[in-house]
Amino acid sequence: MRLAILRPGAWFGYGPAMRDQPRSMAFSVIEASSLFYLPLSRVRDIARMSLACQRSVMMMSEYGMDMALAALGVLLLRATDKRVAATLLHAAPDGQPLRLTQAQLGEMANAERQVVNRVLKALAVRGWLTLGYGQVTVTDRAGLEAFVRG
Repeated sequence: MRLAILRPGAWFGYGPAMRDQPRSMAFSVIEASSLFYLPLSRVRDIARMSLACQRSVMMMSEYGMDMALAALGVLLLRATDKRVAATLLHAAPDGQPLRLTQAQLGEMANAERQVVNRVLKALAVRGWLTLGYGQVTVTDRAGLEAFVRG
């Protein structure tokens, strides 16, 4: 299940350092990205350097928890159209296209692709987003947020 779209500055993959266990999640690249790899042994070395370094590693864990709770809040919405809209708000960068297929968006919102297609068209008619091939751009974030809250 896709959970979130990570943006510049996001860290991932630090869970094994915190739990001393193998990875429990997978990650995939869906748009142009730059990745920096830091071996687990180096993460552990850095964490041992000082309390400030340990705190920084722990803050990354807190960031991951915040993302998981935000995604859970979206998935708890009963109405599929609001769940799809909330997923867009959670994942879409401001004013930039979100490059996802309807199937990928459906996976994130726990909705079938056909339902996502219908919801996206309805949200576009209301002027809250524009649709393109394999991408969605939120054009009226405030309107979409009001719809989700309403």
